[in-house]
Amino acid sequence: MRFIDFFTANIRNPNTRAAYGVAVCSFFRWLEKRGVTEFAAVRTHLVSAYVEVLGRFYKAPTVKQHVGGDPHAV
Repeated sequence: MRFIDFFTANIRNPNTRAAYGVAVCSFFRWLEKRGVTEFAAVRTHLVSAYVEVLGRFYKAPTVKQHVGGDPHAV
């Protein structure tokens, strides 16, 4: 529920919500390519690996957006 609450209650701007939606979908696609298909299987090391990959292609503000801008949000 925290995941749903974050997107529906905490983000009022529809454009921001859409941008985060794209980021989340990208992360889930990345996980699926690695065989992680259950949300409960997502661990900190997977998020860290994804952030490392993003850092190779994007600048810090984009990477920060992909992880919610708050390290505790992931």
